[in-house]
Amino acid sequence: MELPPTAAQPSSSTPYRGRWRRLILAVLLLYLCALGWGRLQQSLVTWDLLVQFGARPGPLYLALSGAAWGVLGLAGAALLLVRRAWAPRLLLALALVIALSYWADLLLLTRSAEALVSWPFALLLTLLGLLFTAWATGALRKSTFTRASKQGKL
Repeated sequence: MELPPTAAQPSSSTPYRGRWRRLILAVLLLYLCALGWGRLQQSLVTWDLLVQFGARPGPLYLALSGAAWGVLGLAGAALLLVRRAWAPRLLLALALVIALSYWADLLLLTRSAEALVSWPFALLLTLLGLLFTAWATGALRKSTFTRASKQGKL
């Protein structure tokens, strides 16, 4: 006969401590994924118009970068389901790649001064997003990795 779980023995149905943080992060990553796929779709639909008006860097870049954001957002959301010690740090690295690609696109390819007016706000949102990702996943806590290695989940 099996005894009911006690406080020392949490059951498998005990809610995970950071569930809401991870849910919010998943929604944000899926939103970035949808933005990426939308960019891909719109660049394909308006390809001829973008070529006609001489859009730089061009519709191919817009399509490829949109697909990359779609894949990265989806991969990040999938990583939230993986319960391995390496997943939080990989997710943080993925968020850093997304942030760097956004800033590279903004600083290297933007030719309009009006687009750069709100860069302080964009920088603040980028930093808050990276901090939230680190906090929600526990990527910077040493205990996350030592606990997982002791349980054999590495």
